[in-house]
Amino acid sequence: NYTSDFLKYAGYNTMRKKFIEQDIEREGELNFLKRNKELGISDIIGFLTTPIKEHSSNKNNNEKYEPSNLYEPIWTSENEVNPNNYWANYTYNIISNYKDYIKIWTVWYNPDYTTKSDNIKNWILYPPNSSDLDNWNAPIFDFIRMMRITYEIAKKIDPECWVSVSTLTHYEFLDALMRYSDNPNNGTLNDEYPDYGGAYFDCVGFIQYPNEKIIDIETNQVYKKTGSDSLVQKINITKKNFESITKKYGFGIKYPKKIFINEETGLGSDKSCNGILGDENMRINWIIKLSLLSLEYDIKHNHNIQLADREDHCTYADYENFEVYVYNIEKSFELLKSSSKVRKILRKINLEKYIFDQYKTSKLRKNLTEEKFGIVLKRKFPKEIGDEYDYDYIYSIWLLCENEEILKSTKFKLNIPFNPLIIDYKGNEKNVSNESEIEISGTPIFLLGNIDHKENEENKENEENEENKKYKEDKENKKESNITKIILFSIFGFIIIIIIVGLSFLLYRKFRKKQSYTDNSMSNGKLLKNEIENYNKMELLKNYTD
Repeated sequence: NYTSDFLKYAGYNTMRKKFIEQDIEREGELNFLKRNKELGISDIIGFLTTPIKEHSSNKNNNEKYEPSNLYEPIWTSENEVNPNNYWANYTYNIISNYKDYIKIWTVWYNPDYTTKSDNIKNWILYPPNSSDLDNWNAPIFDFIRMMRITYEIAKKIDPECWVSVSTLTHYEFLDALMRYSDNPNNGTLNDEYPDYGGAYFDCVGFIQYPNEKIIDIETNQVYKKTGSDSLVQKINITKKNFESITKKYGFGIKYPKKIFINEETGLGSDKSCNGILGDENMRINWIIKLSLLSLEYDIKHNHNIQLADREDHCTYADYENFEVYVYNIEKSFELLKSSSKVRKILRKINLEKYIFDQYKTSKLRKNLTEEKFGIVLKRKFPKEIGDEYDYDYIYSIWLLCENEEILKSTKFKLNIPFNPLIIDYKGNEKNVSNESEIEISGTPIFLLGNIDHKENEENKENEENEENKKYKEDKENKKESNITKIILFSIFGFIIIIIIVGLSFLLYRKFRKKQSYTDNSMSNGKLLKNEIENYNKMELLKNYTD
């Protein structure tokens, strides 16, 4: 329970909870989930992994080898879960016990992790070798089988829950999941194995640490800048890469779109340790911008595993040492990074109750110069008891940090449709008018306010009228442009026809002249031949007379 209090204090509202097979019936697990619910820590991810040694294909390394008996029938003839299918039985019991507290179930840890990086590119065309997958050590068809088992059981117990493929690093592995079935015979389809792997999960969970460079697979653009805005963009590009694979196989087009979860990320607060990128100011900016822009990027969760410094102040991401923090709760709060506390202000303004407003964001960004950026969010869920703020909109504005963090601030004149309450990341508040000049920096500020419903409707109607007017103008301009194009093409075509006719006439005359010359030559040739014949006859007659 210390973990729950720790997360609440830091301002976080979700976590990934690991369930191993021995956790099927443990009172402590249930109490832990109840405590989370009391603290408002919701949307917890249930992490399904690690069979007991007796149910693993490798009893000496059950965390990194597949479970046994995956190809036993999932269901008995009485439509009960088959106890001889160990993974099916484990999944059934875990989900049945904790379904009231967990709605997202993710499967296995980092199944595409490999030390054979040269082989990754081959996964686009061929299934990964078992030896490629260091955290699975079995065919990918078996992994798809495990996803199918989990999906069938989870949906039977709780049809509204989500099933996620977990902590992927390589989009090439996802591509292979989407094009093979759980058929152990090369992943082909038949009556027994009717679907490809994409049918057996709702979500794609991925890992992305922002200190790593990213390549956009659609544009081949490399992202390696190290300012906080660029680091957030890397996470979006990672999501886009995985999403492009799902679209390639019809999800979001022919089939329901997949949901994306940033299941593991983190940024250090001291780059001097192990050479890892990061500092406190960068981390403050990165956490806020990631939380805001994920609403635009449609990333449902961000799981930050770096919340506290170890006693040696090293900020390298590691889960194991997290347990050390939470045994002594007072020491844990003391070790908590200052930048981690920035989540408290996001929790205070109830960021999770807002959604991205595309129209108002577009309008805001048109009024911002190149070095500035911002986003507009609108409330989706009503105010609840205990909510400190109740505002219709949140505007957030900051200076772009692409290559490095911008420490300076600059003046900015507001032009928004309400008189906002301004809140900074420390929780300082100030009421200003909607045309005030304010200070902005590389750290986002929040402008909260309500728009009068009548005024909002009038603005909306005006905006729609403006849009319709613009649409009609564009349509008329396009029509005029098309008419002009038709006239020009007609004139051009007429000129081409005249040129073709003229050339044809010249060629015809040239041909006739040549033909006439040939005919004359033939006539002259006949005359010459007759003259020669007459001359020969005269000569013969003369000789005969002589």
